[in-house]
Amino acid sequence: MLLILTSSIDEFCKGQTKKPTSVDAICVSGTDKAFYFIELKGWKKYIENYAKQKLSPRETAEGYKLSKKLSESQQLCIQLTSNTNLFDNIPIRFLLVTDIDTQTKGLESLHSMLNQLGQTSTNIYLDCWQEARSALDSEIMINRDYISCKDFDIFLSKH
Repeated sequence: MLLILTSSIDEFCKGQTKKPTSVDAICVSGTDKAFYFIELKGWKKYIENYAKQKLSPRETAEGYKLSKKLSESQQLCIQLTSNTNLFDNIPIRFLLVTDIDTQTKGLESLHSMLNQLGQTSTNIYLDCWQEARSALDSEIMINRDYISCKDFDIFLSKH
């Protein structure tokens, strides 16, 4: 598996008046022979500092612009390789990776724990999770997954 952090494309875009938006990483998996576009999003600090946030979880997730990042990342890959047929014969997958638990079982146990601490915290956590999932499902129409960063290595090793 080859993993490339898209920060390395900064040199490629040097001198351009408008740098395209792009995902945080790309990789080509060896197991399922797919091209993965990976976007990293953190919610923990947002939740910890919720009282200071200017945007709601919905507004924050809507600001992800996932479809634009995917499209511009694909164009960058084509430019970098000079291969306009780069994605013709390989499945494309999109991963939204976050620092909160994305599994229902984890959410249920967190919900129960946070209920003991106070209803507000529970709602914020669940709102963040649901809004990120909603942004992914509404913007990305290809094969996609929403996973926790703690599951990232295992997920990619199986794919």
